Amino acid sequence: MKGVEFMQQKVNAVSVMAGNEEKVFEDVMILKGAEGLYIETVEKIGTDNDGNDLTQNVLTMYPWEKIISLAWKENTLIESVKQAVILEALQDLEGFLDDYEDDEDEEDASSPTEDKRDDPKVNPYE
Repeated sequence: MKGVEFMQQKVNAVSVMAGNEEKVFEDVMILKGAEGLYIETVEKIGTDNDGNDLTQNVLTMYPWEKIISLAWKENTLIESVKQAVILEALQDLEGFLDDYEDDEDEEDASSPTEDKRDDPKVNPYE
């Protein structure tokens, strides 16, 4: 990824290594960052006097090395992911082509002008 790019999306299942065990998160929002995957979860921290759950939002970052898999099962999510992957590939290709064109421009600018010493039409004394 160039610079800092973030992409947030819903994922039906995310598998990560937490310590020595595999942990699976289902139907969560993720945020893709350069250093890893951020997973937003809601954890139950207790109950109130009426018996209602008390919850807390948690955002945890897992380095890319700890990510085992991401899975999408809903058609709209699958199409969204496909479009994002294709768009990213096209942007990478565009960047490559821009770099290639810049290299060609540098070569054209750095190549010396045509050597006229051996041209019989050129008078070297003028």
